[in-house]
Amino acid sequence: MKANTYFDFLDNDTYCNQIQEISGPYEVSDEITTARLKLAKGNYYKAGVVGREVLESVLLEGFGAPKPPAGTQSNGINWRINWLKDHKIINQKFSEEFHTLREIGNIAIHDKGKVKKEMAAKALKAADLTIRYLIEKKIDKNYDHQLNIPSNDDEIALDSIKIAEETEKIIESSKDLDKSTKKQYENENQKVKEDILKVDTIAQQMDELSDKIAQLDDLPEEKKTEFEENKEKIEAKLVQNYKVAKATQEKILSEVDWIYKVLQGEGTATDKQSRAIKATNAVYKINGPAGSGKSLVLLIKCLRGIDSQGLKDAESGQSSLFSSASSKKKAILFTYNKSLMNYLKDIIDKLKNNPKTTKELRANIEQLTIINFDKYVWDLAKDYRVYPDSSLSDYAERFKFIVSELSNKTNLPKFDIVAIDEAQDLNISAIQFCYKLKDDKSGSKFYIVFDEAQKIYNGDFTAKAIDSDLNFRGNAINLETNLRNHPNIDKLAKAVLDGKINSIRDITEDYLSDNVRKMSKDEAGKFRIGNDENAAFLFTSNRVKDSFVNVQNRQGIMTLDIKDNLRRSSGYYVGTIYSAKGLEFDNVFIFDFPEGEDKKQLRYVASSRARNQLVFVG
Repeated sequence: MKANTYFDFLDNDTYCNQIQEISGPYEVSDEITTARLKLAKGNYYKAGVVGREVLESVLLEGFGAPKPPAGTQSNGINWRINWLKDHKIINQKFSEEFHTLREIGNIAIHDKGKVKKEMAAKALKAADLTIRYLIEKKIDKNYDHQLNIPSNDDEIALDSIKIAEETEKIIESSKDLDKSTKKQYENENQKVKEDILKVDTIAQQMDELSDKIAQLDDLPEEKKTEFEENKEKIEAKLVQNYKVAKATQEKILSEVDWIYKVLQGEGTATDKQSRAIKATNAVYKINGPAGSGKSLVLLIKCLRGIDSQGLKDAESGQSSLFSSASSKKKAILFTYNKSLMNYLKDIIDKLKNNPKTTKELRANIEQLTIINFDKYVWDLAKDYRVYPDSSLSDYAERFKFIVSELSNKTNLPKFDIVAIDEAQDLNISAIQFCYKLKDDKSGSKFYIVFDEAQKIYNGDFTAKAIDSDLNFRGNAINLETNLRNHPNIDKLAKAVLDGKINSIRDITEDYLSDNVRKMSKDEAGKFRIGNDENAAFLFTSNRVKDSFVNVQNRQGIMTLDIKDNLRRSSGYYVGTIYSAKGLEFDNVFIFDFPEGEDKKQLRYVASSRARNQLVFVG
C-alpha cells in the first residue's frame, strides 16, 4: 500500500510500523502529525525540531552512517551527512538539503522565534520524503535510486507536489463536478505535471552526468569546473523559463477568476465597467484607453447576453447570472488581431475547465464563438462560392471586394449577439457586414469595443462615422481608467499620444525612471527579467524581428513561432507591434521605435503594452 498524499502518509499506522522496523522504536508519525497541527497555530519551530530528529534518528541510521569519531562536537549530524556524501551514498544536492534541515533544526532548538512558516513547511516535507524513501527501500530491495528532496528555491519540484495534492483533493471531494469536467481538469493538470517532470528529468540527468565527470581522473580540473559552470547556467535557464511560463499562466488564471466572480455577482469592477457590463441596449459601444479592461468587459457582456434569463435578472437588480430554465442564445466575437483571439480563447478555455464553473456557465461558453474576422470572411466566401475579382492584386482590395459581395447575400448566418473587439482596425463596410449577422428578432445585441488612439491601419473607421451609420448615439460608455500601466509608463504613453514624443530622442530625463529606460542593444542583451515575470520583444516589421530571433537563437535564448507562442504560454513574446495589440506584459522591449507623425498611434500601442517595465532599445 502506498500513501497518495502527504497527509495520508502522516496518519497511516502501517507506515509507522514499517518505520519502526527500519529504525527501531520511534514515534515518527505522532511527532510529525503534532508538528503539522501546531503549524496552524503558528508554532513553526516544532516542525524544525521534528525535521532534525527525523534526520538524526531515522535517515542516518537507515542509511547506515556510523557514529562519529570521539571528540566530534554535539551529536555529529554534520559529520554523518558529510560521511554519506564522501561514500557516494548521497549526492551533493541531497547533502545540501540535509545540511539545511540540520540548520533549521538548530535554529528551532536555540531560537524558535526565527523559524518561519516556509522553513517549517520545508522541514516537514523533507522529513516525509526521507521516511518514504526508507520505507520504499525496505519493501523493494531493488529500490536503489538516490532521493532528490526539493529545496526552497526548487520551484519545479515543490509545484509538482502541490499540483498532485491539490488536483487529487479537487477531483475526489467536489460533488458539483460532472464526469466530463473532472476528466478535463485531470487532463489539464496532467499536462502541467508532465511538463514539470520533463524539466525535472533534465535537471536530474545533469546531476548524474556531473557525478560521473567528477569521477574521471584523467579529465583536467579546469574542464570539470567549466562543465559545472555550464550546468549551473543551463539549470538556471530551465528554472527561469519555467517560472516565466508559470507567471504568464497565473496572469491568465487571475483574469479568469475575475470574470467568474463578476459573472456570479461577487467580483469587483470599476463603476463604468459595471455599467458597461449591465447595459442591455440593443446596440452598444465601449470606448477606452489601453489597459482599461475593454476586452474582458466585452467577453463578460457576451456571456451574460447568451442567457436571456440572466439579462432579465440584471434588469430587475438580481446579482446572479444564471437560471436553469433559461434559453441559450448564439454569440460571435470578432477580433482583427490573431494574438488577441488566442488570448481570449485561452481565458475561455480555462474558465470552462475551472472546477468552480457551473454547468450553466459551461453551456453558455459552448454558445460563444471567438474568431479572427479575416478567417471568418474567407471561410464564408468558400461556402458561398464568392471569389475576388481577378483584376485585383492587392490583398486589402480583394478582401474588401469579398466583404462587399457577401454583404449582398440574403441568407447569411445569424447570431443573437455579435461583438467586435478592437473595432478601430476594421473599415466601416466590415462593421456594417458584421451588423448584418445580427438576428433581426427582438432581443438581439450588437457590441463594439474600440480606441481610436490605437488605430494603426489606414482604414476609414471613426467614432463619428459609426455613430451616424449604426445609431450608437447615447448607447455608449467611455472606460477612462487605465488599470494596466505603472503611472510612469502611463505618463510616457500619454505624451506619445499628445505628440510630444516622436522619436527615441524625445524621451528625455523627464520621462525616464526605474520603470522607463533607454538601453543599447548590448545592454538589452544582458538585461535580466524577474523570475515571476514575462516579457515582449516588439519590432516594427517581421524583417527586423526575424533578424533578432536568429541572433537570439544562436545565443540559446528560447523563442517561438509568432503565430502560436502566446497560446503555448512561453512567457516570452517576440513579434511585431501590430501583432501585440490588445495584449499586455510585465516587461516590454521596443526595438527600432517608429518615428514620424504618421506613426503616432503605433508608438502609443507599443508603449502601452507594458505593466511594470518599458525599455527602448536603440
